[in-house]
Amino acid sequence: MSFQEYILWLKFFEKRPIGWREDLRAYRIMCSGGNMKNPKPGEYFSSLKQMSEAEAAENKRIPQRGTFAHSAMLNAKGGQKLDFLQ
Repeated sequence: MSFQEYILWLKFFEKRPIGWREDLRAYRIMCSGGNMKNPKPGEYFSSLKQMSEAEAAENKRIPQRGTFAHSAMLNAKGGQKLDFLQ
């Protein structure tokens, strides 16, 4: 395995830690009992907390509406006009 592939696997396991499916299944079973007052998965399982933090960091990198990048793309030549829709 090359070093680059190793780094990519590390990044993958940051987003999807080992055992997250089992933790999610256990969390859903716990919620179905109805005894949880504040059901947040990250409070009970560290793998689910890690996944939500990775997803939040990923969403910060995507330009949102109202940002400079979004308005620049809309004001570019052609803007919101798509030829195949006309």
